[in-house]
Amino acid sequence: MANLLEICKKEVVYQSPRDGSTGVAEWASHEPCYADKNRFILFQDKSSKKSYNFDDLTEQLLLKWRSKAIFVIVYPYTTNIISQKDFDFVKTNLIDAGSKDRSGADSTCSLMSLVAKLKRIHGSRYDATESVYLQWANFIQHAPGHKREQLMEDEPPEQYKCLFKNIDGPANTKRLNTIRQNDGMAENVMDRAKSDIASLRSFYDAIVDAVKTFGEKLSEIEIRMEERHCMLEMIQESVTVSEDEFSQSIAAEITDMPDVDHDDN
Repeated sequence: MANLLEICKKEVVYQSPRDGSTGVAEWASHEPCYADKNRFILFQDKSSKKSYNFDDLTEQLLLKWRSKAIFVIVYPYTTNIISQKDFDFVKTNLIDAGSKDRSGADSTCSLMSLVAKLKRIHGSRYDATESVYLQWANFIQHAPGHKREQLMEDEPPEQYKCLFKNIDGPANTKRLNTIRQNDGMAENVMDRAKSDIASLRSFYDAIVDAVKTFGEKLSEIEIRMEERHCMLEMIQESVTVSEDEFSQSIAAEITDMPDVDHDDN
């Protein structure tokens, strides 16, 4: 029985006498349930062509149906739609409701009208750009006709929820509190980072000052070394070695003599 009810889509209700051209059809206000079974499901005896609903099923009738072929006829839109003419009318005015362009696609005007309805229903709770609402409207427009009214009342589909900002509600308050807590934690982290950076900056400045002082001292040493080198060159140039008269007389008396003491001959 549950599987049969899954085939049942939604009841179509005629507000005036049924007429293909003048009848006014609309969806019922509730979804199909077990209590509506007689309006959606009929049983037909193949041999007699007689139809029965659930209330007609008696023990005697079921015994009579033994070994017989019984058709179970399910009307997706209730027994109010029993002819092709009825179905064509409902399909045009309910199932495929909405204006189409020449290609058969939903017209921009139809989609924008649906966007306006969604904003009127949900605009106070869900904030999003026009394109996001257009995606939502397009999703509803392509859903089965009997589900569109409920989809318009429901929250955005799960795949689109991340694109909306929930303006009110406990969930949004909780999210705001979480954001505030995370913001406070981020501030603490930033304060610690600023302190660390300031310490590193002081250390860096001290190193720069030390390197600068070292460079200045090195330059002073280089200048002093250059000055001393110049003084040594001047001293070397002013002090020269020369022979006097005594050394020259001694040098004149020095002659070469044969080595008679070591001569073997």
